[in-house]
Amino acid sequence: MGITAQTNAPSIRTGVTFQWSDNQTQPSHPATIKSITVNGKVYKLFVVPNNYELTREGPSPSSNNIWKNGIRQINNSSSNRPLWNSKALLAFQDKNLNHYFESNPNGADLCDDFEEVAINTTAQQQTLTYNPAIPSNKGGIVAITERNANNCFHIEVFGTPPGGGPDQSLGQTFVNEDSTRWGFGGTGSSGNMGTPGAVSPPHTDSDYWLSDRVLEGNNTIGVALFYLKDIAPTGSLIKKVRITAATRDHGDGKFFILQSYATNDNEKTIWNNNCPNGTNNPVFNGSVATNDPVPANATFSLTGGGTSNGTLNFNSNGTYTYTPNPGFTGVDTFNYEVCFDNAGNLICDSATVTIRVIKDSDCDGINDEDDLDDDNDGILDTDEQEIINCGRLPSPKFKKNNGPHPHSSGANVSNPQAGDVFRFDDVYSGVDALVTVVALHGAQINDLDIDNEGVNDFLQPKITYSHRHGYAEFKVDFVLSSNNSIPAPKNNFVLTAVDNDEDEFVTFKDGYSTGIVLDSPSNNQPYYGPATVGGFSQGVVSDGSFEEGIDEGTPQFQATAVYSLTNSVSFRFGSIGPTTSYHSMAFIPCLPRDEWEMPPTLYADLDTDGDGIPNRLDLDSDSDGCYDALEADGGIDPTQLEDDGSITGGVDSNGVPLLVSGGQADVSSQNSSVNACPGDVTGLVYNDENGDGTQNGTETGFTSPVTVFADLNGNGVLNSGEPSATTASDGTYTIEGIREGAVDIIVDASTLPTGATLTEGTEPTEVIVVANSTVSAGKDGYSTVGTVTGIIYNDENGDGTQNGSETGFTSPVFVFADTNGNGTFDLNEPNTTTASDGSYTLEAVPAGTVNIVVDTTTLPTGAILTEGTEPTNVTVPPSGTVSAGVDGYTTNGTVIGVVYHDENGDGTQNASETGFTPAVAVFADLNGNGVLDVGEPNTTTASDGTYSIQAVPAGAVDIVVDTSTIPAGFVISEGTEPTNVTVVAGETVNAGKDGYKNLLIAVNDNYSATYFEGINGIVFSGILDNDSINGVSPIDPSDVIISSTPTGPLSINSSNGDVIVAVGTLPGVYTIDYTICQTDYVTNCKTATVTVTVGNRSLLISNPHIYQKVKDN
Repeated sequence: MGITAQTNAPSIRTGVTFQWSDNQTQPSHPATIKSITVNGKVYKLFVVPNNYELTREGPSPSSNNIWKNGIRQINNSSSNRPLWNSKALLAFQDKNLNHYFESNPNGADLCDDFEEVAINTTAQQQTLTYNPAIPSNKGGIVAITERNANNCFHIEVFGTPPGGGPDQSLGQTFVNEDSTRWGFGGTGSSGNMGTPGAVSPPHTDSDYWLSDRVLEGNNTIGVALFYLKDIAPTGSLIKKVRITAATRDHGDGKFFILQSYATNDNEKTIWNNNCPNGTNNPVFNGSVATNDPVPANATFSLTGGGTSNGTLNFNSNGTYTYTPNPGFTGVDTFNYEVCFDNAGNLICDSATVTIRVIKDSDCDGINDEDDLDDDNDGILDTDEQEIINCGRLPSPKFKKNNGPHPHSSGANVSNPQAGDVFRFDDVYSGVDALVTVVALHGAQINDLDIDNEGVNDFLQPKITYSHRHGYAEFKVDFVLSSNNSIPAPKNNFVLTAVDNDEDEFVTFKDGYSTGIVLDSPSNNQPYYGPATVGGFSQGVVSDGSFEEGIDEGTPQFQATAVYSLTNSVSFRFGSIGPTTSYHSMAFIPCLPRDEWEMPPTLYADLDTDGDGIPNRLDLDSDSDGCYDALEADGGIDPTQLEDDGSITGGVDSNGVPLLVSGGQADVSSQNSSVNACPGDVTGLVYNDENGDGTQNGTETGFTSPVTVFADLNGNGVLNSGEPSATTASDGTYTIEGIREGAVDIIVDASTLPTGATLTEGTEPTEVIVVANSTVSAGKDGYSTVGTVTGIIYNDENGDGTQNGSETGFTSPVFVFADTNGNGTFDLNEPNTTTASDGSYTLEAVPAGTVNIVVDTTTLPTGAILTEGTEPTNVTVPPSGTVSAGVDGYTTNGTVIGVVYHDENGDGTQNASETGFTPAVAVFADLNGNGVLDVGEPNTTTASDGTYSIQAVPAGAVDIVVDTSTIPAGFVISEGTEPTNVTVVAGETVNAGKDGYKNLLIAVNDNYSATYFEGINGIVFSGILDNDSINGVSPIDPSDVIISSTPTGPLSINSSNGDVIVAVGTLPGVYTIDYTICQTDYVTNCKTATVTVTVGNRSLLISNPHIYQKVKDN
């Protein structure tokens, strides 16, 4: 036997009643459960499984039965398992508790033994499946029914844990049995039904309530109840429930999940119809599904007429948008329903959404309740209020001898009705109180001010409420005792609801200065309900734990509101359930200070200038014409204010402007004799065109406005928030809103023309600013012209560098400053022409970046730029000189080409064919006479044959190769002689290639010598006979240089080309190479091979035997 576990879930043992859909007069009649009430909460939504499985069949299948109203539906679970499962599922889905599963003896005695139940293999098990999964919601319960309440179950729930993850066991518990019980509430026997309506709570060690219903044999229907969270954690998803028979007699009953699926929602949004551009007219986006865990197949729908004071769009997934009506503040509500299918039954739940629309006075997106600075002047609301000194405030007392007295016609103290007015005399010195019963909703006043209970000084109505959320509304007007038609002087009042007990609530009329204040700890919680509509947006309700009646010594059940500068207050008393309540409203200002555990600091509004706007909402509290934000100590200047006097730059999460970092101290905003308003500064910034430091009649402001600012922080830079202005066309400016005192006025140099320099005035200019006055910072003149110099020359050789002999062009060249950047000379643009040496000077050029342009139409035709840039961009310093540099132009060009030795004479330059040595002369034949004359551009070829002729005049010209510089005998093989080209000034033109050939050919020679010629030696002549120069053969030995290297027995005579075979040369084939080079061009060479064949000795043999002998030897 395992260890008995002490982890059973606690069952619900008190505060339970059962409601039924039918009246059971016979044991076999249905016992259909309608709802279960637990501690006042009604559970009427029953969730049942949509699948059933007999997971483990007990040892006696024939003992398994399904009964309905005394009639067996099926017997023996093994005979037809599919039929059994379907019949069992119907029983588990039916709220008729007389339709149930029954078995004996298919269980095992396992009760309270968690270890044993985990390893047992015989006890019968049933599994209920929920698809879609059922969420475990806050406040839900489970109900397990049992015939006779005398059997133990083990219940284990499976599904997805809160937050997600793999499916797992969510929790388990045993349901502990009672002894065998009969009849209603256990009051009968097997032979009678007992006392109708009798219900008994669980006995010691049992979890079963003995309900007022029986089964067909008068068996008491036991119902065990558990809070769902104790078995399946809130937020988990229930997918399966496994029921194990934990007593041998098994358990006979079923399993229900009961809970809510719709939760009342309470939301806040803001509205201020006075905000610019609708910036504070937001659409509130909400979702009721956020607080409503429901199965996946659930849908939401709106019920009733929607909201009364705004536009509502509601979607089937629970999302919605709400837009309040223009100008509306207060409470708006709507009702909705959520439904889902559960095993063919539609489960629906409903709830109410309460939306509080709260004013946002300063349009910063934070409602006034949560905003610490309601007018965005940077001064916290509490600093613009006064801390209440309760000893100095009126303390109205509603004693027995003060009243109440009927004041309005027909008012009856014994039966106060809505509209009746009652008077309390002399509640404080010289003042009466008129108490009006404004409205009664589900409420009846039994006594307007009871005196036999509570505190006699308090207003203590006794009220009976006929339905939930009933309330009575009261208004108390303070009037002069001498003339009740005259309101009493306005004052501050502290109202304290003293005894919020037994689910009582109080709501205060909107307009209190501090908000509803509670002690700490408090047993009050926010109230949402019908009593919050109509301008009573907030209230509190007791948690129901106090039932002692009126008692000023129980501050945890008290709630306080402060009303400032008024003589009329209103409130509502009510209860969330039908009851008779004793309420108490104290007007004693020191009660919270004297009685509370944590005495609060209470604030009252101030209205310094008496304009009816409290200081916390008044941007000029003392009406001195200077905004509060400027009169505090946060260093705010006028440029940091909106037009209405609120501070710019956004707010923090508490609604306090970011520029004052949590708030600024209130220095003088409530004292009209102290003024921190700013003054103005005027001045003039002009274009000193002639740079003489004096404004002349034609000198005005700059074309582009110039920025001038007050350097408040002295860093010389325009920072965000510093007052500034820009100049008008005449150069004048006015900087507004500068705080009093000394300050530097600075011209922002970045907004002046580039390089502008000060010629008049000072920079910065210090002035003394006087509040609400204007002072002058004087004149500031800036010069913006300078001088540009440069040179334009004739680059005769086109090399891009001015040489000593290169000067200006014969005709002067026109140069101008292109001030408008269009590349064309326009009237009034600074201009000049070059001197003979090419130099020029441009005067009165505006300071800054400008292009200096050469008018190319004044250059020689075809001239091109070889040095400098066109145009030349310069930065002109005011009153200074800058050089535009040197610009060279040429009218000549360059001719390039190649003169090469066409060694193979094919008319094409091959890779190995280069130039001549010595170099060849090439010239531009300017006069066309074919001869190089003095002054004509010329050059010589490089080793590779290339040439480049510089400074060739533009136009058509013949390029001539001086053939006298080419070796004799060479003739042209590629190109033309001369070559005509068109030269473009400043460019390079290619004259192409000229190839010259002098074709030298050396041909191989073959000679034969006899044996004896070889032995004796021999000379062969004529190796030049088959060689040729330019096709002429034979070659005269004087025209070539012959060279060779003796090879074996062969040598060649270099003077005439004879081939010499040395004496003693044996038979064989011999070769020798020779090279011939042209005598006039020794690099023109060719090589050939001479082959000499020396024959064998010939023998005359007539006798073959002799030949054989010789051969054999």
